[in-house]
Amino acid sequence: MDGYGNISWWGFSPALNLIDYLPSREINNDKGDTHSEVNILLVNNHDPRNIINTLCNLCDPKNQSQSRTKINFYVLEPFVEQVGRYMLLLNVILDASFGLQEKIETFLELYGNSLLRNPTAEYVSQQSAKFIEAVTDLDQCKELFPIYDLSILKHKERDYLEGTLKFWRSTDNHNFQIHKMWDYRNREYLGPRYDVKENTFDWDRIMRLVERGAKVIHKEEYESFRSKGVAFESRSGDYNVPNRTTSSPIVVTDARADRVMKRGYFGDIVTGPFIGFGIETENEDLYKKANNMYIHNSLDVATHNLQELLKKLKCHKKIIEEANLTEVDEENETESDTLLTDDFSNVSVKFIYGKDMKYFLTKEKFKNSFDLVHVASDGASFLDESLTNILKQKSTVLVESPKYIIDLKPEQVASILQTLKKRGEDFGFNYFGFSDFEQKPFEVNVLHFLKSI
Repeated sequence: MDGYGNISWWGFSPALNLIDYLPSREINNDKGDTHSEVNILLVNNHDPRNIINTLCNLCDPKNQSQSRTKINFYVLEPFVEQVGRYMLLLNVILDASFGLQEKIETFLELYGNSLLRNPTAEYVSQQSAKFIEAVTDLDQCKELFPIYDLSILKHKERDYLEGTLKFWRSTDNHNFQIHKMWDYRNREYLGPRYDVKENTFDWDRIMRLVERGAKVIHKEEYESFRSKGVAFESRSGDYNVPNRTTSSPIVVTDARADRVMKRGYFGDIVTGPFIGFGIETENEDLYKKANNMYIHNSLDVATHNLQELLKKLKCHKKIIEEANLTEVDEENETESDTLLTDDFSNVSVKFIYGKDMKYFLTKEKFKNSFDLVHVASDGASFLDESLTNILKQKSTVLVESPKYIIDLKPEQVASILQTLKKRGEDFGFNYFGFSDFEQKPFEVNVLHFLKSI
């Protein structure tokens, strides 16, 4: 198994506000023209970073006209475990019982760490119990989590998701020993380089990640991720509970030649979860240097970006900046165990399980339905001519660049981008943006296409 495994727990491009990429960037405008409903399909995004960025920006006072439009996110993932992660991570963002800083720390911990603090592990267990109720009873799902729509999932898929959530709910840490699994994956991936792994980690950071744009990832945090899977260590508490949400099963052959199901960590151990929120920011102060070293790191950038996004939500808008953004006006404090449903009463997140995109594309009910499709780098094969069947006349297709898949050489990245651009244009899409991939293969995060007719 290579350094990226067979399942992804996070994406490999910075979070986007997808509303910015809709044709003409208009949902509701001053002329009174409206799109009553917008459908967005996310293929193999692996985490809800783009949904989070989009939802929070919908709550910005500057976008009040947009917030009145019905927006449906269709989330297509190849593994049911990824559906569970979507639900949990979005739930942290929407949970009004959290303070701002606590919410950010809990989110990053669940998002990018193999080990959790005890309070976070307890939160996972508690929420898993509620998710089990929602998964087994769709009426209960609508009541507990009105933003989620599980109706497209088949019964057997919801049964499997229920089994995954029951594993998350468990408090037995002996059946998922992540530290041993992580070390085993490192030994398999590095081979003879394992004895000099610290030097290998730093070489990968400097010569691969920094070269591609991830300049603020510090040596210590990247080494922490590569060696033990802890990318965001924001508190001094002990990180000693396995993050069960990063577990997935695989079928192996045991000593008796029987095929058995084994649960372990089979995700990325190379790039890490830094890319989604932790490498790009509009705050130039976070790029300051001293002695030719960045003062701030990826955790600082991720914390700032999430802080700016979450401040747009109703329960965090009245935060007192003079108190380091930690005190909330009493009028805006909400009871625990509540979600920010008022902010997103017009939003639906519909989950779809499927490894065969073509089956999804042939559904008559999805014909000419989508305003925007975002395809991740490992789902680029879905950029197929049949994709045009589900797109509206004026619609957008975004394809993630594989530039942060650092096992790919620069010339391989350039070749993939050139191939994707040509395929999109062959299907009649207009391409926008930088195109000299051979000279600068790391210039773009996503390829932007427009279907004009």
